[in-house]
Amino acid sequence: MSVARPSLRWPVWSVLCLVVGAPLLRAQRLEAGIALGAAGGRYLFPRTVTSTTLTGSLVLAADHWRVGVDLPVLRQNGGAVTWIAGLPMPVGTPVAALVAARTGEETIPLGTTRRETHLGDPIVTAATDLVVTDDGSVRLGAEGFAKLPVAAREDGIGTGAADYGIGFNWSAMGNRTFAVADFGYWWIHDLPTLPLDDLTRGTFVAGGSFGEMGRFVAMVRMDATSAITEQVDPRYTLGVGVGVNLARTESLTLAVDRGLSETAPAWQTSLRWRHGVSAGGWGR
Repeated sequence: MSVARPSLRWPVWSVLCLVVGAPLLRAQRLEAGIALGAAGGRYLFPRTVTSTTLTGSLVLAADHWRVGVDLPVLRQNGGAVTWIAGLPMPVGTPVAALVAARTGEETIPLGTTRRETHLGDPIVTAATDLVVTDDGSVRLGAEGFAKLPVAAREDGIGTGAADYGIGFNWSAMGNRTFAVADFGYWWIHDLPTLPLDDLTRGTFVAGGSFGEMGRFVAMVRMDATSAITEQVDPRYTLGVGVGVNLARTESLTLAVDRGLSETAPAWQTSLRWRHGVSAGGWGR
């Protein structure tokens, strides 16, 4: 007997259209992006779990606000790793009850796994600037997030419920240097067999540009997230990245992160392409 997969109902689609589509009437800039990512690690398990992601993004922006949506497609071997607040966490439905009973640092056994492809949970973001210096070199902003429940809980890819978050971000630009700091808080719904804690996350990125007209960029990145449940450690990663401005409105970035705790993948890479034009000018 087949089990029906949960899907977005019309009211949820209506809210998404209002949040993302309504600002189009006043948008000054339209940005699109594609990111290809891969991650792998043992996490809490006796063997490696690998994930591949293809994420499309669309952002509408004006002087001091932006609204965007990320839509991921995920392929991984098994549902032991679920994606929460856009991050892979080793608490998927197939192993959730075992994680709930975990004591100390014991390994969680994995059953038979096979590689499957699923549509992940879209994440909608709305952000605004709170403070901007006259020259635009320093900004302080606020943002809100909503993760919509598209992925089926039984597949282990998603939690089967909507999650919400708020955050603050700070950025400073020098002549050829930059620094960015983000702080966020997510309200996370529990799994049926595993209570999940809300997440606090902090990210810091620093780097600089070089080459003619600062065409090339290099950066380092640190990321820390509180524990998703009391049976596991917090999530820590450290990474580096390089980027190139292909044109005035187009860029390509490669990032590599190393996991520093049991809830982070041992390694994670992403290749991201972005392109932006004035609203209404796509393809011109």
